[in-house]
This record gives sequence, structure tokens and C-alpha cells, in this order.
Amino acid sequence: MTPRRVAVPRHPVTVDRVTYPISLGEDDRAVETRRIVREQGRVAALTLAVVGAVLIGLPLLLDGLSPAVVWLVLSAGVQPFWIALALHHLWRAERVERDRVRTPR
Repeated sequence: MTPRRVAVPRHPVTVDRVTYPISLGEDDRAVETRRIVREQGRVAALTLAVVGAVLIGLPLLLDGLSPAVVWLVLSAGVQPFWIALALHHLWRAERVERDRVRTPR
């Protein structure tokens, strides 16, 4: 059996343009961009604080346990927490941007 060729019509790809809540001038867009970056910086600072607390606090909490248990917890037990924290950070950073900027429908 020979492969069958199918003609697929090509449609121009439309790109959604970003629209701001109201018609903003160039200066207003710069201000809005700075606000988004500032809010995402706050989200990053909070995530960094949680990472620091875990990196410093967890070894202190596990100080009295055997070294094998400590290595097991630090190497295998923390990884799901890092993944969850990274996903939460991504969700919050995207939410900040999504709340500030709207795309037309």
C-alpha cells in the first residue's frame, strides 16, 4: 500500500497581541512592566526565603538522628518538596503577570 498524501490548507497564524486594562501610552506600559517585575520579585523573595529556611532548618532538625537517616531525608525526601515549591513559584509568577495583563479574545 502506498502512503496517501493529504493536502492541508494553510491558514495564517494569528498572534494574540497583549492589551493592557486600558489604552496605555509608552510611559504607562513601562510603569506597568516595572510593577509586574516588582511583584514577581516579591514572589521570588518569598520562594528564596522558604528555600533558605529548609536548607538551614532541616539539617538542624535532623541533628540527633543517625547519619544514614539524615542522608536519606536530605537526598531523597527533599526532592518532592523542591518540585512542589518550584511549581508553586511558577504558578504564582504567572498569576501575577496574568492578573496584570490581559489578552484579547
